[in-house]
Order: sequence, then C-alpha cells, then structure tokens
Amino acid sequence: MTAIVTYDDVQAAAERIAGHTRPVALARADADVWFALEYLQHTGSFKARGAANFVAAHVLAGTMPEAGVVIASGGNAGLAIAWAAARHGVPATVFTPATSPAVKVDRIRALGADTRLVGTEYDQALAASREHAAATGALLSHAYDHPLVAAGVGTLFEEIHRARPGLDTVLVACGGGGLFAGVAAAAHARGIRVVAVEPVGCPTLHAAIEAGEPVEGGVDSIAADALGVRFVTPAALHWARESDASVLLVPDAAITVARRALWEERRIVVENAAAGYAALHSGAYRPAPGERVCALLCGANTDPPTWWPARSAARPPHSPSPARRVPRRPPAAFPDALPAGGAEAGPPTPARWARRVRDNERMSLFRDDGIVLRTQKLGEADRIITLLTRGHGRVRAVARGVRRTKSKFGARLEPFSHVDVQFFARGSELIGRGLPLCTQSETIAPYGSGIVTDYARYTAGTPMLETAERFTDHEGEPAVQQYLLLVGGLRTLAAGEHEPHLVLDAFLLRSLAVNGYAPSFENCARCGMPGPNRFFSVGAGGVVCTECRVPGSVVPSAESLALLGALLTGDWATADACEARHVREGSGLVAAYLHWHLELGLRSLRYVEK
Repeated sequence: MTAIVTYDDVQAAAERIAGHTRPVALARADADVWFALEYLQHTGSFKARGAANFVAAHVLAGTMPEAGVVIASGGNAGLAIAWAAARHGVPATVFTPATSPAVKVDRIRALGADTRLVGTEYDQALAASREHAAATGALLSHAYDHPLVAAGVGTLFEEIHRARPGLDTVLVACGGGGLFAGVAAAAHARGIRVVAVEPVGCPTLHAAIEAGEPVEGGVDSIAADALGVRFVTPAALHWARESDASVLLVPDAAITVARRALWEERRIVVENAAAGYAALHSGAYRPAPGERVCALLCGANTDPPTWWPARSAARPPHSPSPARRVPRRPPAAFPDALPAGGAEAGPPTPARWARRVRDNERMSLFRDDGIVLRTQKLGEADRIITLLTRGHGRVRAVARGVRRTKSKFGARLEPFSHVDVQFFARGSELIGRGLPLCTQSETIAPYGSGIVTDYARYTAGTPMLETAERFTDHEGEPAVQQYLLLVGGLRTLAAGEHEPHLVLDAFLLRSLAVNGYAPSFENCARCGMPGPNRFFSVGAGGVVCTECRVPGSVVPSAESLALLGALLTGDWATADACEARHVREGSGLVAAYLHWHLELGLRSLRYVEK
C-alpha cells in the first residue's frame, strides 16, 4: 500500500471503533513522565485498534468476501485480526513465521483463526499470505502498511491527548511504521512532537530517512518478533519528514534492562517492543526541564522463558534437569534382583531390563521457582503442597517427611514462602496420573515471616493466595503474569510499605486485569464515553455513563473511583493519601467485582479488616 494516512482518517476510525476497543489508561511514571498502558488493550497490544478499524470498515462497506480476511504477522497483528474477525463472524487466516513466540501462536488459534507457520521471517509469511489471497479471494490485510490499520492505531494518540492535553512529546517504538504513522498524523495536527525509537538491529525508519526512501534493513534484534521488518512504510517516512520527528536507536541490552526495570519498579510486564521506554531509561532520550513526555507501553504477549532470564547459566529456571539414565545396553552381569520397591523380583531377564530402562527414561527432574499457596496433610509425616510456579503454573506435589519434628525441609514449604523447588516426576511433564514428588527446596524469600505475625497482613495475604489459585485452575499451564503479580504483592505486603488492605485491593484489581476482566474507572465500560462517569456496575465492567446505566448500578464517590484507578495503575501516592471511608467503599466495590467474575466469593476475604 502507498496511501498516506491523514488526521481525517484517524478521526473517522475513532468514530468507527468507538465502544469496541478499550480506552487507553495513563499512569504517572515521574513528575513529567506518563505511561500509556496500551498493553491492557484487547489481545494485549495496540494492533487491536487497527484490526478493528480495518474489519469494521469493510464489513460496513459490504466489501468483506466470503473467504474472509488473511494477514501475515509476527504475532500481535495476527491476534488482532483473529479477534476483530471473530467479533464480526468473519473467517480469518493468519500466516506467521515459525519463530513467533508460542504464546502468540496459541492465542491466535484459540480465537478460531486458521493459523499457518511459514518460514522464519515476516517477509516469508507475507509472501505466503499474498499467495493465499490470490488463490482464495480472501481480503488481504497488513500488519502495519495500510491506511485503515494506521488510522485505527492513530486513535491511541487521540485518547492520550484527550486525557493529557498538555503533553509535549510522545515516544513510540517503531518497526514497520504503522503505529508511528498513525500517531504522528494525529500528533502533528495537535502540534505535539513524536519521537520514534528503534532497535539498533532493526533501523528501518532511520535508514529510510538517511536514504530518502524506504530501503531494506536488517532484522537482528531480540525485538524482531514485534519490530523486525525489512522496509518501513512510505507513510511512516512521510510523517517523519512532515513532523520533523526524531529517530533514536537503542541496543538490545537497553531494551532488556528497561523491561526488567518496568517489572522491578512498576510491576509491569511487556514485550521486547518496550523500545520507547528503553530510550528514556537508558538516557538515549533526555527530556528538557519541564518537558511533559508520554511513553507508549504496548505488547503483553510474551513467553515466560524470554521474559525472565536464568539466574545461572548452569541451571535455567523451569528447564528440565538431566535425569540419570540407565544404560541402554544391559551390563555383562545382571544384578541379582531389581532394586527394592521394584515391580518385579527374581532373576533378571533381558526383557525385564528393557522395561526397567524404559521406566527410568520416563522419569525426569524439574526445577522451578514458586510461591507456596497452601498445604494439606497426607499420612503421618507427608504433605500435599500447592504452588504457583513461574514456568509450570499451578502445581501440586507430595513433600515427604515435612511434618517431622525439626524438619527444615518442611519449614521452607509453608504458605507465603518463595522457594526454588526440585520436582521428580514420571514422564516429561509435571501433570500426569500421579502427583510428582517435591525432592528439594531452597528459600528465595521467606515472605511468611513478615506476614503471619501481623493479623492485618495475614488476613490480607491469605485472599491473595486464594485468588492466585482460583485464577490458575488449570494445572501445568503457565501463568507468568499472575505469578509475578503474586511475588510482587507478597513482597510489598511483607515489607509493610503500604496499608495491607490497599495492597490486597491493588493485587485483586491487577489480577482481574491480567485475566481479562480489567474494570474501567473513568471512561464508560460499554460505549467508551470519556469520564468521569459516576455509575458503577460490576456486570457492565466498571463505570458507565447515564445512557448505558443498567438496573442495580451504584453511585460511589469520585474519590473512591479515583482510589481504585490509582491502585490499578500503581499510583501509590494517591492511594496512600485517600481517606478511610473512601478506602472502605472502594474495597466493597473490588470485592463485589471479584465475586461477580469468579462466580464464587473468596472464603478468606470475609476476615480482612476494613
């Protein structure tokens, strides 16, 4: 496509997708720096805006073919098209490189799209999508190079400007240029500066500006799955010139450090496309005194192994440790009998030896980090331990001998403990016919020592453990964001940094958000009408406007809604300063909202002091 997106296109897109996408939330990061939390968008990225506009425009115009829509994508654009097509009952086919993160590919399939893995780079998937469109008559979409797509993502800036009209600069990660072009078209009309940030290994816009036209660039970056394309769009180059935009390059190391800092300091998990914030964090972009800056945070679809680096090269977390194997060839002299407890006894035979080899090969050792959620008695001295782990989600295992007097092993496996655990299981997975054995445990952080001795902290921490278990009801299925939220919440609770009930409410709200139930506390949850809106409905998804008000809506105080918004985004200065009566009202809303979406209330929540 060569059409240049305009500000009129962005305004038309805003009307077309109103009520279908989530309004962006802004959070203050510093005195003059704001984060646009677009990773909370449907499908986890801004791509949902462009896909919603593209599909809706063709459906409304009657130009959507029976064969549906086809797209090539590194992951996020495919997710967005699958989601948008499903909303309109339109078939979708997504071509994605075989190197795309599994978490993205699995989610695309879960949305009902025909998902095909082709090649190792985006351009190979793009060629395959074009062949499919020519053969079937499907409507060919594009991950970024289409005016409808760029106009849709440009609506993100319109919402940012509406919420913070005094901004001076917006930092945008740039790959193919669809996000940059849409945002720059809207920002230029408002007189606001846009800074594009690219990985050093994928400098497509930088190279195009130097050459005066889009030229082929390299794809060599940890952010290649999101930002790795060989050509920037003509629209992006046009708006870079028109708006006199700056283009900054950041190394992969700066992106990794920025992602880690977002988690350590803000409890935010995003993809490697966090290049915009990497420019701020690394000092590649230094705002002038008093300059008001907004950095876009987008992309929540990250694989756990790529997010959390190994603590040691010798043993990466949640990677199987090599199990001891019995030699494939029987020794010269068979042992007199199989080991005690074996299924067979008596003189060994080659057939029995072969069975023993197969049995041992089905036994594996696993290590993972986890939080102990609860324990159950098993016999005289054993327990069943339920943990939420980083790599394997919720896991139940048997710990033997932990109830014996002076058992250090058992002392480590108490609720609230953050531990490094070794499991022994038959087979290559932890979930099977029988529970695995917990054979070794090392304490990472004994959060329980700072929680169980204080009644307020204990009664706040227990619902956090119960919530984490309820939201991870499928054993063995990774839930990395829920795990990271729990670790951060328990660390904050044990340290006594904030009031326990505030920490609990913040954890509950963020758990709802990462599991797809993020409430709205400002814009209408149904039609997207800008706030403040006063009516609150748990069934509608948060605050609603007068026209969308449903029977049973309540009218909480503006201060209570502001408190909940602050807890959701991490604005602790606002939360800590809130009056007790507004805190109590906010806690009631959180409990009602959680009860609605979990269908059954938390048993431990009734004991929390208000």
